[in-house]
Amino acid sequence: MKKNLEEPTYIITESAKYDSLDPLDGDKTKNLPVQRMVYSTIFEVSPEDDYDSFLLDKFSFDKKRKELTLVIKSDLKFSDGTVITTKDIVFAILRMLKSRPNYPVIDKISGAREWSGRFDSLPKGISYDDKKILIRFDSMNFNPLSRFCMEIFSIIPSRCLDIGSGEINCKRIPSSGPYQISSESDTTVTFQKNKYFKASRFRDLPERIKFKYIGIKEVESIKFQLGVNEVLAGHETQLSKDKMDSLKKLFNFTMKPKVRFRALEIHPKNGFKNRSCRQAFAKLFRKFSKTSGVETENSIFTKIMKGYQFFDEHKGIECEKKPTVRWGYVKELSNSEFVEIMMGLLDSDQGVFKIEKPILFENYQQMDEALKSGVINISTSGSGFWAADPAGDIRMFLTEGMHKPLNFITSDPELQKLLTELENDQSPENFIKVNRYLYEDAKFNVYRHAARFYMTNKNVSLKNLPLGITSPAPYTVLEKLIESN
Repeated sequence: MKKNLEEPTYIITESAKYDSLDPLDGDKTKNLPVQRMVYSTIFEVSPEDDYDSFLLDKFSFDKKRKELTLVIKSDLKFSDGTVITTKDIVFAILRMLKSRPNYPVIDKISGAREWSGRFDSLPKGISYDDKKILIRFDSMNFNPLSRFCMEIFSIIPSRCLDIGSGEINCKRIPSSGPYQISSESDTTVTFQKNKYFKASRFRDLPERIKFKYIGIKEVESIKFQLGVNEVLAGHETQLSKDKMDSLKKLFNFTMKPKVRFRALEIHPKNGFKNRSCRQAFAKLFRKFSKTSGVETENSIFTKIMKGYQFFDEHKGIECEKKPTVRWGYVKELSNSEFVEIMMGLLDSDQGVFKIEKPILFENYQQMDEALKSGVINISTSGSGFWAADPAGDIRMFLTEGMHKPLNFITSDPELQKLLTELENDQSPENFIKVNRYLYEDAKFNVYRHAARFYMTNKNVSLKNLPLGITSPAPYTVLEKLIESN
């Protein structure tokens, strides 16, 4: 088996190839797997599904004092041989604080609101020397470690950042993680081990790893095969239940918990300013998705989480002047479930709303501009939850300014008030309040829950994969493939 795994391959079906190596873009689906390969974050999720760190010798959170202490390892280096310092770690936090000041956890750092925004000064709650970083919070009622696992806290050299703006000024950013990119094409990225990277002596990471990007339609083909050195990462929303059942007979599946959601977004423009009209179209969309074979849900929190509800669909709602439904999609999503449902509504001629033919966009920037200008008023998005901190996840996803296409939702003061209450008091009642508000407001309409999955050749297995806190890094998935066989 190990002979066959000289270049194990991780197949990505959820997105096209990455388009940015800036850590601030690391939360985008297409950028996340590549950034996880080339950068270390402050904390990692270990193969044992616990918090760990490639960078830190030790760390602790004193809940009573509300202090997080980080002690850096000695002799850490970037892929260009330069030393990784505590300053590099601090700058990763400051970049996030500057760009997304309302982000969970960092918004509670003492002095965060008063900070000048320049990187040659510090909020009063952050101090550091050559070995140790101390972060003090004004308030904190849960362990903050999970937030610092995210790719947006990836470590890059502080010398690559402008001291005033925080913008990256290095043409090529050295790697702080296990790998660096050695070659790439339109549909592949090949990684070589970073020779300066120090993993735990218990880790057995492959020397080389290849990413391959394919469309989900290729997986559905009767000719599709997986080699013993390949793992395919996918998502239930990409495949019908019948197709999933068929594939499970041909391949081995490792399923994550069902903590992902997909949503219909209705922008309050061009007729959809009326809440009843938004509710009426969301009801029609869910009805058609159900008849199309989708296991329809309407709760942003899934069945295994606090706050799960199944709301009775609205009755007796009136939308006298039916808005025109204008929508579109990016080319790479042409086979998505959302497009299939919308095309089905268009073809079925429901007679309730006038649904226009879709606009095909070359990229997400074009689509975002169309949404902003009101050229289209319907779109879709999705996300999911970590077991460690679902309240922080929903707060993060709906942080104002975090995801610009969601600004029409996140700029709502009432929603932000409910999210703050949930963050401060994570009782089931506060989860339910957020859930109900989103459902009644009907701008962000969850219609589907789903799980991520890993698919392998029928003759190989994937055992003991860490699935609790978050999705494992691609190198961890392939490391487990090697161990399992």
